[in-house]
Amino acid sequence: MLLEFRVSNYRSFDEEQTFSFVASKDKSLEDENVHHEGDHRVLKAAAFYGANASGKTNLVSAIGVARHLICTSATEMTAGNTIPVNSFLLSRGNEHRASSFEFTVRVDGVRYDYGFSATSERITEEWLFAYPKKKAAEWLSRVYDAETGIYDWDLRGPFAKVKRALKGETRANGLALSRAIQLNVTELNPLYFWFHDKLAVIDQSTPPESQRSTMRFSLDMFKRNPQFQAYLNDLVSSADMGIVGIDVEEADGLQAGRGATMSPEERKDAEAVLKKEKWHTWSLTHRNGDSGKKTSMGLLAEAMGTRRLLALSGPWWDSLEHGFTVVADELDCSLHPHLVRKLVEAFHGSRNKSGAQLVFTTHDTSIMDLSLLRRDQIWLMEKQRSGATEMYSLYDFKDRPRNTEAISRGYLGGRYGGVPNFGPALEDVY
Repeated sequence: MLLEFRVSNYRSFDEEQTFSFVASKDKSLEDENVHHEGDHRVLKAAAFYGANASGKTNLVSAIGVARHLICTSATEMTAGNTIPVNSFLLSRGNEHRASSFEFTVRVDGVRYDYGFSATSERITEEWLFAYPKKKAAEWLSRVYDAETGIYDWDLRGPFAKVKRALKGETRANGLALSRAIQLNVTELNPLYFWFHDKLAVIDQSTPPESQRSTMRFSLDMFKRNPQFQAYLNDLVSSADMGIVGIDVEEADGLQAGRGATMSPEERKDAEAVLKKEKWHTWSLTHRNGDSGKKTSMGLLAEAMGTRRLLALSGPWWDSLEHGFTVVADELDCSLHPHLVRKLVEAFHGSRNKSGAQLVFTTHDTSIMDLSLLRRDQIWLMEKQRSGATEMYSLYDFKDRPRNTEAISRGYLGGRYGGVPNFGPALEDVY
C-alpha cells in the first residue's frame, strides 16, 4: 500500500511537497477509516480540495507520469524519446532543474523508498532503499555527472547480480528498475508489480468514452466475473438510475462510442472504419414504472453520470477485492454528491479488508464531513504568491478544527485556505 508520495519541480510544484497516507495520532473513525497492519496505521482514503488551478490535477498527473515511466520506460522508450516531465516555470532556472518523484510503499510486509529525478532528456538520479529486515538497505543509487557526462552507479542487493548488463542496457531516458525487471531480477517483482498492477490512475474530467482502458476493464470483468456482475447490478439499482438489468453485447466502433469524442467532421471521415471494428459495449435495461415495459439502451443513450459510474465500477470493485490503490481526478464529475459519498464509503468500514486505498480530488464540499473523513484525510491545495502549490491536511493546522466543527462551512468561508480569492471587479465581468 502507498505510505507517502513526494514531488518537486513538476508543473505547479516547486519545492518538495509530501502527501502522507500514514495515519496521525487522531483516533477518530479509527476502526472504519484506518488499516491496521502490525504496528502500522495507514489511511484508507484521502480527499484533495482547492481552488481551480491550485494543483490538484497536477498531483494526479505526477503520480500518473511516474507510474507510466516505471512501467514502460524499458520497453517503450527508445533513444531520443522525450521524458514527459514539465518543470515549474515561474522560478528562474527551473527549466534546467530535474523534476523529482518518490514513493514510499509497503508491499508484502516490506517497505520500499523508490524515486527518481528527470529532465525531458534524461534520468538524472534514481534510488531505491528496501527494508526487508526493518533496517534500510540501499539497493540502487544512480547519479548523472553533468561534467563528465557519465553515471555513477552503486548496485547492491538483487541489483548486484546484473551490474554489467544494467549499466550497459539502461538508456539515459529509462529507469534502472524497469530494465532490471526485463533482466529477470525477480526479487524486484513485488515492487514493480505494485506500480504495474496495483496502482490505478483515473482522470474523471475526460469523457467516459475516451477512458478506453478503464471502460474496457469494467466491460471485460463483467463478461468473465459473476461476482462483479452481481455487484454492478446491485450498484446501479441502488443508485436509483432506473436500470433494472445490465448485459454486454457485440457492437461496431460507432455503437461502442469510439467516435464519441470526435468532431462531426472527424466522425464522418472515420465512419466506414469504425463500422468495421468489433467491440463489446453495455446493454442497459430500463423499465417503465407505469406499464412495466422493458427497453434496452446502448451506452451512448445513457446519462453522463451513468456512463462514468460504469467506467469506475471495475476499478472500484477490483481495488476492494484485491487491495489496490486508486487515484482519481475530479471524482465528483457528473456524479450526485450522495453517490460520491457512497463511492468513498465503500473504502471505509468492514468491506475493505484487503488494504485498498483511494486518493481523489474533488470540489464536492458535502463530503467534507468529519463523520465521513478524518482531519488527516482532508487535504488542501493552496497556490502561493510565487504561483507554487503547497499541500497540507486539516490535521497540520496548529489550531486544528474540532471533530464537531462544520468543516465545509469553514472551508468555503476561507478559514483553511484552498479557495479562490476573487478580485473586486469579477462581478462586473458578468
